[in-house]
Amino acid sequence: MSDAALSLETMLNLLLEEESALRRLVGLAIQEQGALVDSDYGAIERVSNAMHAASDRIEALEQQRVKLAAGLGNAEATLEELLPLAEELGIHGLAESRLRLAALAAELQEAQEHNARLLLSAVKLRERWVNHIAGMAPSTYGSEGKQHLSQARGMVSRSA
Repeated sequence: MSDAALSLETMLNLLLEEESALRRLVGLAIQEQGALVDSDYGAIERVSNAMHAASDRIEALEQQRVKLAAGLGNAEATLEELLPLAEELGIHGLAESRLRLAALAAELQEAQEHNARLLLSAVKLRERWVNHIAGMAPSTYGSEGKQHLSQARGMVSRSA
């Protein structure tokens, strides 16, 4: 097997690992949706940390792929550009892996956009509640449940 074929075979294995990591990232993004809806801050933090680890893994795999592409003569070569060489050398699966990665990336983008909408809605809801509560009359009862007359004065008209 030639060096180019070996590099492409290694690249295919990297793409399969990247696909697995990206699939995990999509699953975590969906888990994050549930945690956001439940307002489970502990789960949000755990999922977020796991997402960072998965994305770090994807970046490391991508750097390895770039090094392999550089060994083939072009570090900036896209998978699309490497397909003819792979077919010529009898390395199959690169095109399918590329398509699966693109589909997973689109799925991840959709899930993350949904998460962003959930966060934005939560912030807007919190702002509405703060504005609603800020507009309410102050309480005339203390923490012990007893009425503080000094605060209650002027609240009810004597002519009523």
